[in-house]
Amino acid sequence: MDQYLSKIESENEVVGKRKKSLENVGRAGYMTPYFYLSTPPDDKAIQPVYKAYLKDPGIPISELKSLFSKADFVAEDYNITIQLYMESENVEPNKEIFNKVQQDIRSMSLIPKGNYSVIINDNLITKK
Repeated sequence: MDQYLSKIESENEVVGKRKKSLENVGRAGYMTPYFYLSTPPDDKAIQPVYKAYLKDPGIPISELKSLFSKADFVAEDYNITIQLYMESENVEPNKEIFNKVQQDIRSMSLIPKGNYSVIINDNLITKK
């Protein structure tokens, strides 16, 4: 997913979130510059992974994968929100890019199952 969205960023006038802004928004699920994943707090499939990671953030991904309970996985409980921003100021969100990302996500078979949302924002940043 990150590779695909990185390609979208390099070929279009959109960007993901900067690393610094990710650090400032807190930790509510898995986040990358392009998307975030949220699950219910009582999700039995991911709980063992989450607990192991909190105990040891350096745990190998292969070990985390082995802790994920496929038997308890319910795709409808997983919300993946793709969030991109227009690169330039004072530019409205691009509907063509929005439609392309939506269509591409629908046709991808190797991405995680779940509920996908695509949001393309303008570049207005409110500093408080």
